[in-house]
Amino acid sequence: MTVHQLPVEMVAFAGWLSELAGRLRPGGGWYGVFAARDPEGLRACFDGTELPPWDVVESLLQDLGEPPGAPRAVRGRVLHQAAAAVHDRAPGAADDLADLRRLREREARQAETRVLDLARTPGPELAWARDDLSRARARIAELTARLARVEERRTPAPAPAPTPAPARRRPRGARYAWLDYTDDAGDAGDLVDAPGAGRTATVAGPAPQAVPELPVAGAAPRGARFGGAAVAPPPAAPAPPAYPGQ
Repeated sequence: MTVHQLPVEMVAFAGWLSELAGRLRPGGGWYGVFAARDPEGLRACFDGTELPPWDVVESLLQDLGEPPGAPRAVRGRVLHQAAAAVHDRAPGAADDLADLRRLREREARQAETRVLDLARTPGPELAWARDDLSRARARIAELTARLARVEERRTPAPAPAPTPAPARRRPRGARYAWLDYTDDAGDAGDLVDAPGAGRTATVAGPAPQAVPELPVAGAAPRGARFGGAAVAPPPAAPAPPAYPGQ
């Protein structure tokens, strides 16, 4: 015998739902209506093999007198959403949800037709037809939202956009003042890599310098350190020494 283990989330919600039903009067209120209309489906929800629509849970909370924002209702909503999420991750769940939504759409059309037919004769039947229409529309919206979440998980995340290249900026400072930048590597001139800029710079060659004139012998030194100094004429060359016999 094969034993199928239920997901923890389904078991948790089924336990919460059973505890809620245990506080209700059997056969009374909406609980009695659901039990009379679909006893097997309600039993499957208590066992954790099926997940009831949220409008059914809201009606049971209404039987207990719990407002929507009460702690018990909030707890039930969280457990219901968690159970729906794990249920919808099962293989084939998307197709099952789509089939179920088509069924609810057909039920909504039928209920809408009954409402129009009974509009001229108000009575209990019209009230039940309106309730059926309201529940069908609520279930369509719930199934549509669940299908959208399934499709989101199916769709791969878009690839991140490529990081744009950093803007090229001209280096600042006196040490780069002689660089002439160009975007064309074929421009004339010597090409070097501009530091930190990621582009090519053209280096203008040094201007030819004039050959300095050599100082004239005996020219007076210039500059503040020599200011006012008298320059003596160079001494006369000494006479060669006399040798004996000359």
